[in-house]
Amino acid sequence: AEDRQGNLWFAIRGMGISRYDGKAFKTYTTREGVGFNGATAVLEDREGNLWFGNWGGGVSSYTGARFASLTAAEGLAGNNAWAAGEDGQGKLWFALRDGGVSRDEGKAFTTFTPKEGLAHTCIRSLLIDHQGVLWFGSEKKGVSRYDGKKWQTFTSADGLVNDDVLAIAEDHQGNVWFGTEKGGVSRFDGTVFVNFTTAEGLPDNYTSALMVDSRGLVWVGTDKGIWRYDGQSFTTLTETEGLS
Repeated sequence: AEDRQGNLWFAIRGMGISRYDGKAFKTYTTREGVGFNGATAVLEDREGNLWFGNWGGGVSSYTGARFASLTAAEGLAGNNAWAAGEDGQGKLWFALRDGGVSRDEGKAFTTFTPKEGLAHTCIRSLLIDHQGVLWFGSEKKGVSRYDGKKWQTFTSADGLVNDDVLAIAEDHQGNVWFGTEKGGVSRFDGTVFVNFTTAEGLPDNYTSALMVDSRGLVWVGTDKGIWRYDGQSFTTLTETEGLS
């Protein structure tokens, strides 16, 4: 992730967090106050604070001066945080491996589980779209949509390519894309799912990363290379094209 000062932040599983200022890297670990060295997500909030999801250490925040951590002891629904997002009211949401979703209310957390309408307690990805709707990708139970009032879950029975959702992104047309563990990629326009697999040219059906760049290109990270979609055609980038 890139912060407002132009620094690049990298969550490195097992090794902490690295910041690149354009000239050199600086790494932060538990010795500097990071909750755990297994960082899995990076988010900058509207006030410029950085938040890191940790595998085993809850979530850590960084104000530019020091780190602070929030864990299950402070009310977080679990200590394994996969993803984070900030809604239009400035509230932070954390997707957790074994507790559902926690929303930070400032002095306490509100937790959402299947009891409230979430698909599963294991949430692996999170997106807040341009309308403020929240999307949560689960392990083996599809994806849940929450508009602040109503929950709705979509699965393979509704056309989703696979029910194990690892990544979510929104394109410039407002379509929501889902990367799955074994099924490939789905694009959802609010009504219909369109699915892309190796049959359509995807390098591999294990799709763990999604990104939409400033030009509107959709980038898909797979185990066998990167797939780029410009709205009309697909390009695959692998080691042959110089990918390391």
